Order: sequence, then C-alpha cells, then structure tokens
Amino acid sequence: MININLIAERRARKQREVTILRMSSLGVVLVVFIMVVLNIAWWKLNVDTAHTLNMTEQTLQERRIERDEFRALKADVEEKREIVNLLAQVRVSESAWMIILADVSRVISHDVVLASFATETKNDAIWLRLTGRARDIKTAGDFMESLRVGTRWAKTPTLGGVTSSESRDTGVTVATFEIRVPVEGLYGGEF
Repeated sequence: MININLIAERRARKQREVTILRMSSLGVVLVVFIMVVLNIAWWKLNVDTAHTLNMTEQTLQERRIERDEFRALKADVEEKREIVNLLAQVRVSESAWMIILADVSRVISHDVVLASFATETKNDAIWLRLTGRARDIKTAGDFMESLRVGTRWAKTPTLGGVTSSESRDTGVTVATFEIRVPVEGLYGGEF
C-alpha cells in the first residue's frame, strides 16, 4: 500500500526545493547587485575625492603664488619706506642747507678763499669739509673759530691740515687749509 500523502509530500518537497533555489538565486543576484552598487559608489567617491584633491592643490598653488607675490611686495614697500623717509628728512633739511650757505658767506673774511665745499657722512653724522686758501695760518684759524662761534649748526670744527707756501706768480705767502665741521640736525648723503 502506497501512502497517498507521499505524492503531496514529494510535491511539497519539490516546491520547497524550487523556493529555496529561487531564494538562493535571488540572494546571489542581490549580493552581486549590492557589490556592483558598492563598487560604483566607491569608484565615484574616489573620482570625487581625486577631483577635490586636484582642485585643492590647484587652489593651494595659487595661494602660494599670491603669498610669495605679497611677501615680495611687502619687502619692496619696506625697502622703499626707508628711502622715502630719508628723502622726507632731506627735504625738511633743505632750508637748513640754505642757512649753512648763508652763514658761511656771512662769517668768511675777505682774506679767505674757499676752493671746495663738500659734505660727507661718517657714523650717521654729516660733516662739512671746507678747503681753501687764507692769507696766513692765523686767518685760517680765525675762519675756523668764526664758524664755531658765528653759527648755530656747527659743532666743533677741526683743522684737517694747514700748509704755508709761497705763490710762484705773485711771491705772496698763503696758507692752504682744510676744515672739517660736524653739522647738527641735518640729514642727507654725500653731495
């Protein structure tokens, strides 16, 4: 005797096997689909990250160039600022140079002839160097003293050298001198 329920049981087992096969196939397809989607998402993330990194590096390079240009400009401004300040000081002291010329003209005696009138800078100070000829050594000394006493800008004049010689043409003895005078309150370089 055959159990009639065996056919139903076989059908139910086959139905379960088909369902399990369908579910496992669907599971495999679903896993493959998820892997494909994840790979596509990972690729897209890498592409976006690479693009963002490239743009960031490009922006950073532009900022470096701008920073270097700014630093160069700032250094140039600082360099020019010193020159502008010095020129402003020289401009302010221009009237003082006119006073010096007027004072030298006022205190020079008729027995003194200036050969040169020059300035030089030493130790951040301005020195006036006067060379010329006088009737004698005493007249050169008197001129030096009149510079010290008769002007407010001259500190302490120093006598650079005095020589006495007789002129070949006239036979008159003259003293050749050099006087160095430190000047107070003026700015400028060598003129």
